[in-house]
Amino acid sequence: MASDESVTSGVVATAPNSPDIPSYVSNAEIETDLDYLIGELYPLNKLAKDAFQRLVARSGVPFYEHHYRFLDVTSKCFVFSLNNLPEFAPIGWRVGRGRSNLKNLGVDILLLMDEHSDDIAGNHALFAWVKGGGGFFLVADNIRGKTVTLNGEELSNEQLLIPYRNTIGIGECYFTLKFPRRTAEQDDHRTCCFLSTYS
Repeated sequence: MASDESVTSGVVATAPNSPDIPSYVSNAEIETDLDYLIGELYPLNKLAKDAFQRLVARSGVPFYEHHYRFLDVTSKCFVFSLNNLPEFAPIGWRVGRGRSNLKNLGVDILLLMDEHSDDIAGNHALFAWVKGGGGFFLVADNIRGKTVTLNGEELSNEQLLIPYRNTIGIGECYFTLKFPRRTAEQDDHRTCCFLSTYS
């Protein structure tokens, strides 16, 4: 697992006409022998870290069991892994504040926000492995039109390949996804393993 010291390696200016928000990049490649690991999603700013800690504080509460299993409390990150697949693996990991009328609140990566915040949609975005796509994608398709950004670029009803150096904005929560580099053959093998679970 990566250390907290390696999470950020610098600050990148925001794009012209964009809001004045903290924008971080990271050395997002992690060294690991864990073939099942897809990536680790690290909170960068206070809002993201607070959302993470609120979920950590609910350890042992059965209602949050599904969401808690995607946490690595030691590394302080969310983990995407082949040995711990999301509820609906073919569409990927759903991230958001959840919806009370759905099983598992309708998300895998739960962002527990302040009760007065309306910045995060119930199902805000997806992290998905796209066969033949060459990597892990950020999918922005929430029906409320809430903000999703990748390296300062706002996404709307689209999906983009997540580069190794990245800052991901889910509303006002900022994260970086760290993941190991793999060869095309390793990537194809992992995609087959991922998709075979639901074939």
